[in-house]
Amino acid sequence: MANTESAKKRVRQNVKRRALNRWRMRNMRTAIKAFDKALANGELDNAASAFKTASAVVDKTAQKG
Repeated sequence: MANTESAKKRVRQNVKRRALNRWRMRNMRTAIKAFDKALANGELDNAASAFKTASAVVDKTAQKG
């Protein structure tokens, strides 16, 4: 358990940061799955738009670290 004020603050920050990182990863995986599904079904128009979306989401996720 954190004793000092700064340690307590770090715990709060870590909880927020972890939640945001998990959201980003979940969002990225969903976009990739949508692209894979469209590609597997042979829907080339949908796959092209899903690829644009997925690549943008992956780039943003990678940029945020």
